[in-house]
Amino acid sequence: IVTSAVPGINSFPLEALHPTATLTTLFAHASLADALEAGQARHLPLSYGGFVSLLRSGRFDFDLCVAQGGRLSDGATSLGPAVEFLPLAMARARQTALLTNAATPALRTSPRMERSEVALHAEVDTPLPRYVTGSIDPAAQRIADIISSLVSDGDALQIGLGKTPAALMDALHD
Repeated sequence: IVTSAVPGINSFPLEALHPTATLTTLFAHASLADALEAGQARHLPLSYGGFVSLLRSGRFDFDLCVAQGGRLSDGATSLGPAVEFLPLAMARARQTALLTNAATPALRTSPRMERSEVALHAEVDTPLPRYVTGSIDPAAQRIADIISSLVSDGDALQIGLGKTPAALMDALHD
């Protein structure tokens, strides 16, 4: 299984897998320590761009790609606001399973899938995962304060996950 499960947002139940199954992920986090040591999980120390290059190289061909998206008014499924490398993974898969989730934002400009293009389609209505940073520590707050002093109205920012980005967004809220 190849995934980009993000620590703190979505976990992966390795104990539910067959003992010979392996997980390949972009994020090596504490919850995977035992699986990494046992060889049941493998970390790819790559940026998203590096992972896209790896997918384009043809090193991974998938039996099945599972995707989730939101329902568009014409019946198609929008792959949503965080597509990243999903279209490329879908192109490398022999089959695609598509979950159209009522909770997923459907964007007209996002890549889309028609039901006829997938091997399996299911309508679901499940809450989206939430990322909770917890309390902001003084170091994260100090970094956010310094960065926020460098940002002007109209600047474009790319914000990641974590305590420092959360503190930065709080500092820039107005």
